[in-house]
Amino acid sequence: MKILISIPYFEPAWGYGGPPRIVSELSKELAKHHTVRIITTDVLDKKKRVEQLHETEGNREIFRYRTISNMLAWKTKIILPRGLNTTTLINHVSWADFIYLSDLRHALNAKIFPFLKKFQKPYCLSAFGQIQKPKDSKYLLKVLFDVLIGRKLVQQAKALLAQTQHEVQDYQTMGGKKERIHIIPLAAQKTIEIISEDTINAFCQKYHIEKTTKLLLFVGRIHKLKGIDTIMYALNKLPLALKHQTKLIIVGRDDGYQPTMRKCIDRCHLRDNIIETGPLYGAENAVAYQVADLFVFAPDFYEETSLAAVRALSFGVPVITVPQAEMPYLDAMHAGITTQNTPVDLANAITTALTKENLLPHMKQSAKELFRTHYTIESMAEKIEKIAEK
Repeated sequence: MKILISIPYFEPAWGYGGPPRIVSELSKELAKHHTVRIITTDVLDKKKRVEQLHETEGNREIFRYRTISNMLAWKTKIILPRGLNTTTLINHVSWADFIYLSDLRHALNAKIFPFLKKFQKPYCLSAFGQIQKPKDSKYLLKVLFDVLIGRKLVQQAKALLAQTQHEVQDYQTMGGKKERIHIIPLAAQKTIEIISEDTINAFCQKYHIEKTTKLLLFVGRIHKLKGIDTIMYALNKLPLALKHQTKLIIVGRDDGYQPTMRKCIDRCHLRDNIIETGPLYGAENAVAYQVADLFVFAPDFYEETSLAAVRALSFGVPVITVPQAEMPYLDAMHAGITTQNTPVDLANAITTALTKENLLPHMKQSAKELFRTHYTIESMAEKIEKIAEK
């Protein structure tokens, strides 16, 4: 089968969050049995673009198109590609047997959609938690996109891929038919990093982490909607003895919220409890997971499952999360705790996980088992293959 993937950012643009990493791994898995073509853009990070516009790797072929403004893309995620003319789009769409659309509101989807209709090509859509519209600076643009294209994209898809039951409901608010919605939990590649004791010790020395320290981990963009302030308020509500033993590691790039976050740290007198690493990749990123006792995530809006939380499971790190970032099977398999999104409830969940006798070791084993049974990229690819072949 020939599968075309449309995504606005792609490997190695890891600074754009979860979708580029998920779709990168998914495309590699699909390419084991199919021919895969990816159309994307050249965005990479704040200062750089990907120089290589065309790549072939086994059964994967990547076509990157230049963006009008790399800075606009980085600051706002408004990614406007050049060079995708009618002839090019016809060539891509007519080539494919099945199309996978990643993300909901972006220019590539807007450009490709008329040709999906023209050639009657079956496609699936992974919205990755982007259906809801927080009242931010792009709210009106999102409303306009939905009126012109977004609702039609949802309603005419062969399949809509939801991470959670809540996202099923979101698709339905856009007119998605229930029988076309498939719950496929967010997936990640199996953890293969082998981290040496020397590397772990160097990390702990660098950030003044003692062996008795309890470590909470947040990985994500430093953004006002990510709920970092809620986690810090929860840290302040831990029992005093536990608070003195606990540190929160914050891993991620600043998305405009860092000055406000640091004021919150000072206001809560948490300077000794917070470790800011900035963005970490590769082995450095893996070490942060390796040393963590709990992964904590409490976003202010519904963004569904966090890829960073899925990655935590792969390391055997239990997850404390909230309904706005639901993880299917988490509580049922005792691999973490879903609690209400308040500082008090978060503090209670963290306290329970860290202090209840024998609970944390059991949760760590359950986290690995949950990942193996429900969150591998192989499982995700297999389910998409079955949808495409129907």
